Amino acid sequence: MEGWTLAHYYDGRSAARVAVHIELGESSARLLAASDGSQVAAWPYAALRVIAPAHKGQAGQFGHARDDEIRLSVPDAGMSAALVDRIGRHRPREPHGRRIAIIGGGIALAGALAAVLWLASGPFLDLVADAIPRSTEQRLGRAALGVFERLGKTCANRAGQAALDRLAERLVRAAGSDAAATVEVKRNANVNAFAVPGGHIVFLSGLIDKAESPDEIAGVLAHEMAHVELRHPTRLMLRHFGVSMLASLLLGDSRLTDAVGALGILAYSREFEAEADARGIEILRAAGIRTTGIVSFFTRLEAKEGRNSAVMRYLTSHPPTAERRALAERSAGSGNPAMSNEDWTSLRDLCKQG
Repeated sequence: MEGWTLAHYYDGRSAARVAVHIELGESSARLLAASDGSQVAAWPYAALRVIAPAHKGQAGQFGHARDDEIRLSVPDAGMSAALVDRIGRHRPREPHGRRIAIIGGGIALAGALAAVLWLASGPFLDLVADAIPRSTEQRLGRAALGVFERLGKTCANRAGQAALDRLAERLVRAAGSDAAATVEVKRNANVNAFAVPGGHIVFLSGLIDKAESPDEIAGVLAHEMAHVELRHPTRLMLRHFGVSMLASLLLGDSRLTDAVGALGILAYSREFEAEADARGIEILRAAGIRTTGIVSFFTRLEAKEGRNSAVMRYLTSHPPTAERRALAERSAGSGNPAMSNEDWTSLRDLCKQG
């Protein structure tokens, strides 16, 4: 056996991801839970498929032939390349005549494919994302909300939702742009938040439960709003799905939902996270809210729960906490609480009723 690389496994039945180590054998890859070393899965290479190899800081993505929902995300470029190589070597061989036909067709299409790949590069697709109408992004967001339904029931306590809405409106006014204005909370113990195209943000109740002040919630919300304002969710989808994604946007076919569903397993690049951190702090300062909330939140949880905790799954693709703390401290200044004590109490009770 060789390899011992941290990766993330998605079983296709829930939105949770499991930190695993990968061991490469002669004919299969073993996935071992990072928490206790127990075997999570053993996948023959012949049953695996490459969705997207690691590229420009983006994790490699792999699937399983028997279940399209199962995913393995491999941040390490070396391990991703090793998996691609083994999958290729164990792929069932085509009949001789069919191989010749495939090779001939490949040669004929090589020039066209090269042009398509160039057009599908990150910088070009970022320009495309910026040109997509907001109404089209909103279509993507509506599709995404259906995918997120499986995370849990939407919390419906009116007083708590109103408190969250007031905070969101305050941040939107401060941003002075078409940043996200719609936020909902799902009853789910995981510590996470998601921004989807078109201006919708989903919080999981575990994040609110772990927060100790409204400033911490405001810090996470401003960060996710920055992702939307900078069009990171749409850029991420285009970078991973390219021409297929463009077809879905234009034609509204079933690939649209498939692409949005995959958004939940794709991590932002460090570049996107750093941009969202910087812009989120700008929004907080413009709103007159203390900027140290998001840093204190994750610093405290990391110290309390350790590197293998559930909350650290949220941090896997983010800049190191020390970097985030330094950024917030450089931007620190006078500020007011993110909400009143009454609103904070209502928000804490958002998922306890209704």
